[in-house]
Amino acid sequence: MLANGSLFTWLFQGTPLNIWRQLIWLIGLMFFIRYIRITDSWELKKIARNHGIIGYVIFIQALLTYAIYNFNVVRLGYAFWAYFFGLPFLLLPYLWVESGRKPQTFYNIFIILGLFLTIGLVIDFVSGGFFTRMFLVSVVSSSEGMLDDGRFCFLSEAPTTFGVYYSFCLFCTLYRLYISNSNAVKLILLFIAFSFIIGAWLTGSRQIVFALALVFSVSFVYYIGFVKDKKSYVLIGLVILLLIAPSIQSFLFSEKSYQERYSSESIEEDTRYSSWERGFKENVENVEVFLIGKGVALSQGQKALDTEYVGSHYENTYYSRLSEIGIIGIILLLIPIICLVRNWGRITFFNISLLSFFLSYIFISYISPNGSHQTTQMVIYLACGMYLKKDYYSII
Repeated sequence: MLANGSLFTWLFQGTPLNIWRQLIWLIGLMFFIRYIRITDSWELKKIARNHGIIGYVIFIQALLTYAIYNFNVVRLGYAFWAYFFGLPFLLLPYLWVESGRKPQTFYNIFIILGLFLTIGLVIDFVSGGFFTRMFLVSVVSSSEGMLDDGRFCFLSEAPTTFGVYYSFCLFCTLYRLYISNSNAVKLILLFIAFSFIIGAWLTGSRQIVFALALVFSVSFVYYIGFVKDKKSYVLIGLVILLLIAPSIQSFLFSEKSYQERYSSESIEEDTRYSSWERGFKENVENVEVFLIGKGVALSQGQKALDTEYVGSHYENTYYSRLSEIGIIGIILLLIPIICLVRNWGRITFFNISLLSFFLSYIFISYISPNGSHQTTQMVIYLACGMYLKKDYYSII
């Protein structure tokens, strides 16, 4: 539901279920709190305790924000929900283990979900944006312009919000390929993995293309060069890639809109650089803002009244969080990665491939505000839970 948000927003608009995301989170949080009380997982309890401390600090900040800016309570509550949206999904890998199901099935689910997204994007491209127009533009009319630019998002809310989710589907596909003993299955999974990158290209989102290319290239090079210990194959593969690059480029740039979107001129004209410079100056160089922020929900326009002040997200998740709640917001964004580093252990394909996935999250968070999107936070905490149970999910 979360990955296909525009569909359910379209279905539930004008009904009490238009808060379906909040309901999912609330139900998940109730299960999480109950599980924490009975689990013997020290690591899970520690994460829950740290989130509780951070939540208490943000609550104090919200009271100060209300006193200073007089933001409405719904806006403050929405921001609090957004900050902690991913936490309940930390529990899902644990529940999967306790259900007795095979880890291969877990990976298969996300392979299918990623393939579903890819097929949808291809159909959207061929049909000139049928799904995007029906389920997104009909709800958000301002989205019509992106179809003119050849950008599609199938059932999602924007062509950029599902990048980390897509990267997670790719990670699951590559790891399933790694543990498979059948060459035929490996070939099919490799084709599926390539199809995800093609699907990313059809979104017109440079950040998603780069994120998936990062996960694929890091995982593939490590697999060939270190797992199989055939480093010469990596060099041969690079030579072949260079030879066929013109044909690939000709295919990918067959549409004029993609020529413009992915051209070097388009990248150079991107105005995000000035937003990042402003974000650094206003939120990092200013020590007071860096430590405590300016106010909860400041950069989020959701649920803001017309008379309320809305700050800037600086085209950057980190600067946006700094402007709101200071350094504690950065810590909250990076808790899953801190867990990865603290529990690293020995170098394995599972560790390296999952690390490349987290790097895609760091990258997307830096060049856009999408690191704080609900779909992103869902899979980041899902991956964190998998890593905490890596003895189960890292099948050798």
